[in-house]
Amino acid sequence: MFSVVIPAFNCEKTIYRVMESVLYQTRLDLIDEVIIINDGSTDNTEIIIKDFIQENDRYEQFIYIYQENQGVSAARNKGIRIAKGEWIALLDSDDIWKKGKIERQYEVITKNKNMIFLGSSYPGLIGFKKYLSGVIKVTPKQLCIRNIPSTPSVVFRKDDGVNLGLFNEERRYGEDIAFFQKFLLRDSYYLLCEDLIELSIGKKYFAESGLSSNLIKMHKGRKQNTIELFNMGLISGRFLILMQMFNEIKYLRRKVFSIIYKLWNRDYKRGDKMFSVIIPAYNCEETITKSLDSVKNQTRYDLIKEIIIVNDGSTDETGKVIEQYISDNPDMKCIYMQQENHGVSYARNQGIMRANGKWIALLDADDVWLPDKIERQFEIISGGGVISVS
Repeated sequence: MFSVVIPAFNCEKTIYRVMESVLYQTRLDLIDEVIIINDGSTDNTEIIIKDFIQENDRYEQFIYIYQENQGVSAARNKGIRIAKGEWIALLDSDDIWKKGKIERQYEVITKNKNMIFLGSSYPGLIGFKKYLSGVIKVTPKQLCIRNIPSTPSVVFRKDDGVNLGLFNEERRYGEDIAFFQKFLLRDSYYLLCEDLIELSIGKKYFAESGLSSNLIKMHKGRKQNTIELFNMGLISGRFLILMQMFNEIKYLRRKVFSIIYKLWNRDYKRGDKMFSVIIPAYNCEETITKSLDSVKNQTRYDLIKEIIIVNDGSTDETGKVIEQYISDNPDMKCIYMQQENHGVSYARNQGIMRANGKWIALLDADDVWLPDKIERQFEIISGGGVISVS
């Protein structure tokens, strides 16, 4: 029923978790295919995607396509046009679905046969009202006040989306809502007020980086969308003027919030070179590269002072693999040590004694870290996220 479309550009630190969130769906049987469009990435995005597909080869629905960089709208449109599913489910390369996302939306659209567009948000802030449950029909005026829903929460019927023109490939800011609001012409713009997605993984706050970080261009995109609603005859000229004034106020508020957040979180950036990573290695020629890649792909790699690899007398090609990896990644701060075989504990101890970091992070040569492992632990040891139980 659903074709999942994921545009990917320079997302090596997040794409693994994004794809994983699709496989974790409670109704995976509802997903006909997962189409990933690599939009000309220049980092290790392609390698990570291909490795993930190979690791999960039992699930044959993954379709990987590479294209020269054309922008997120062109990537989405390409995926949508080749999709075989009746419905399109959008997902971005730095957002993830919660486990019941597809199942809940399926339940809603099967109960509402005339529905062709459905997003989600929790709480559901529609206009100036807050909804904590249920399905809400959004009006053009409400959409002007609050641009909802977020792209990775959206599913829509493919044929209707194609007939409405899909995403404007000339636009880079606000292009998602510009497409979504066309469904208002079909009188079918619905929001499920449930918490089904997690936005901007790998970022401390929304708009920290990426397209959304350009507040002025995002602001201009929102203003253009309001004008297009007027041109479609969905809002009056008087309301258009009111909303343009309202948008200026929202832009100033976002700008002030962004400045305050950055000032208040200076300490977050002072964790530079805090961790020494210790990796004991013994006859691990087939796994050590993935372990090292998982360190390189950390969302807060700046927190890592050094990576100390202790070869504990390997008798296979482990040493050559490590040396080649270090040669191919000269900026990775690797320290390579070799010793006669004394066991994993001795190897770890040697690495720890050699370490210069304030903290030690242990990793074995046949294990991998998820991309935000170091970031999450840094947040906790820096004083945030600790829960006291009494």
